[in-house]
Amino acid sequence: MVIMEAPSNEKNRPFIDCRGVCSGHGSCMANLLAAPFVLTWRATEIYCIPAMDVLLNRCLSWSLRKACYCCLDCPCFTFTDKSFPANATSLGKVKDAGSLEWLRASEVVGNPRVEGQRPVLIRNGITASDIGQGALGDCWLLSAFACLSEFPGAIRNLFCTNEINARGKYRVRLYDDMKADWCEVTVDDLVPCKNGRPAFAQPNEGELWVLILEKAFAKHCNSYAGIDGGLTLWALHAMTGDHVFRLTRDDNSTTWERLNLKNHGTAAEPRKCGLYHCSPKEIHSPEKLWKLLKEYDRCNACLAASISGAGGEAKRSDGLVAGHAYSILQAREVGGFQLVQVRNPWGSFEWKGDWSDQSPMWSKHPSVQRELWPEMATTPRDRMNDGLFWMPFEIFAALFTDIDVCDRSTGLNDLALRHDEDSGWAGPLRACGYGCLKYWLCCHGCAALYCGHQTTADTKPLPERCCACFDGSPGCVP
Repeated sequence: MVIMEAPSNEKNRPFIDCRGVCSGHGSCMANLLAAPFVLTWRATEIYCIPAMDVLLNRCLSWSLRKACYCCLDCPCFTFTDKSFPANATSLGKVKDAGSLEWLRASEVVGNPRVEGQRPVLIRNGITASDIGQGALGDCWLLSAFACLSEFPGAIRNLFCTNEINARGKYRVRLYDDMKADWCEVTVDDLVPCKNGRPAFAQPNEGELWVLILEKAFAKHCNSYAGIDGGLTLWALHAMTGDHVFRLTRDDNSTTWERLNLKNHGTAAEPRKCGLYHCSPKEIHSPEKLWKLLKEYDRCNACLAASISGAGGEAKRSDGLVAGHAYSILQAREVGGFQLVQVRNPWGSFEWKGDWSDQSPMWSKHPSVQRELWPEMATTPRDRMNDGLFWMPFEIFAALFTDIDVCDRSTGLNDLALRHDEDSGWAGPLRACGYGCLKYWLCCHGCAALYCGHQTTADTKPLPERCCACFDGSPGCVP
């Protein structure tokens, strides 16, 4: 196991050390002196510049519509990605490839003639319910989307394009482990469709972000077939650049072992990787696993789980699906019950036992229901089957065999301009003002810059501290 350690000259750092001050990782004195300038620069970078970018792009599109409306439908105006063309090569060997056609996502998603349903990049924020799986076996990827969607700013910051683009051109940031750096993937909005609807990822409420992010991964992996089956760990690492590992157990064992992800990617196989034992082996009991889940949940890590299955995905009588990736959203202990909240990216096929949506345990323990599911009484039965469910940790640990952990760096990575694309020209300005208000008056900026959690390669739980300045992590260094 690789454990991040402080450099050998850490104790000799000067009292005022400016290294890392722009990211809040300088010495306490340097951070204190530079705080007004760094915070102002970061607020401008996070809120003001993106808002101006949105307004300028809208002005350009409006000017073109007024000057020459037919230009918007001209092939010279709309963007077509020649490096990832709309043909069989980009599809690869996927099922029913011959019956698929390529259509503009902005034309097949939503309804441009109905208010509130016109296609947008993001509508009403980013949530796990935005994600649905289609005919492609990329539940591992969509599960990673669902995990990271719990932190909407982290998803928004993957998009260099801040809203729907009139040309159909989008830029997405992904971490390339072969280069050990972030890379920018440019794609158009042509997506494989069947019967006039997207064939793979299924968007919600006219949103394009899931389709665009899926296509960026497909291009990064050379084809859509290149993302058919994979490791959720790899996808989480590609979207965060942070440390990831797996906790796994044998079917007949109750103890969990840590496995580290090692990438062996090549230009032909970017996703080539393997899971390796730690040296010495790192073993965790179910009791320790519960503490780890709670600790990583507290640190806003991304967690996913699966049940090992031979021969691909298989539906079980208890409602779960073996060989399928689930997202772990919460680990809570309420009223003496240890409960785990899990989501199926399919949006269906839920756990049927204790603490499931239809379980009588909720009515038997109203205090738990009020704490974990206060809206239960107002949720129609037909809307409960949304892929989101609770289950006892004891049963969870006995059924699931793999847990993927992404120890995500938090802080400024979670801050982003959150504007409503349906709100007209004032939307970006309101979003900028609201973001700056929370950034300064609610101290979100100061907390994000100086008290964010930093990713670590160690599985040892962090101390119960609220700020990196006090827990010895790479935040403020005294």
